[in-house]
Amino acid sequence: MTTFLCETCGYNLSGVHAEPAALCPECGQPVLDSLPASHPGSPWQRHPGFASWARTGWYSIFSPTRLFRSLSTAKVPRALLTLNLLVAAALIVAPFTGLFIGDWARSSRGQDPLIENLTYLASFLVQTLIVAAVLFALTLFDVYGITLYARTKGWRLTSRTAWLVCAHASAAWLVAGIVPLLLMANYYVLGTLVKIDFTGEVTRTSRGVSWTWQAVLGVGLPILGYLAGLFVFELIALKGARVCKYANPPDARPTPDAA
Repeated sequence: MTTFLCETCGYNLSGVHAEPAALCPECGQPVLDSLPASHPGSPWQRHPGFASWARTGWYSIFSPTRLFRSLSTAKVPRALLTLNLLVAAALIVAPFTGLFIGDWARSSRGQDPLIENLTYLASFLVQTLIVAAVLFALTLFDVYGITLYARTKGWRLTSRTAWLVCAHASAAWLVAGIVPLLLMANYYVLGTLVKIDFTGEVTRTSRGVSWTWQAVLGVGLPILGYLAGLFVFELIALKGARVCKYANPPDARPTPDAA
């Protein structure tokens, strides 16, 4: 059986009775607050669905402390992680499907409408899966990163808890999909409705290749959005690691006579 710790300070509570009035001798937090049963789980953990997915994502980004304090360590929400990765990847891919040289969708232009639409769909799905795989790799890297960071701090943050934290923090990948769209939409509005000219030359290289504001902003704004999503993800994951640094797994219990 795993040692029962105070989830606030890490004090060993194995010999402390879990009574309503019992407090942690180290930090004074109620012992009952550290019981696994005291954490009902995120909205998604309690009732998976579209509404709970939206609420969980909202709490993850705008109220992470509240969310992570409620997490249940009984089960890692793999479906939540998968859904966040796929939706974020689709948002990232959508503006660029059929844009780059070598893309099937681009080469299918002008063909039979059915073939063209099916090719666009196939290209979009393949690219979405590739980007989702990249996001998963970044998430996996962060799982190992915060686990190692926890060890240097002396926290009891298991690999399972790290996955739990990162699965909920993965809502931040939606930021990497939405922010570039918003930036590019504003770029389009400024360039067409407000009539700001972005075609002026920025610089010319030694090989005679010129860079215009249109090219710089067209490439730079999406990258800026992706970096914003990565930054938010890292912040939320680190916040989750701090909140769950002494999280008790489901088998952690106080002394048998105090249960």
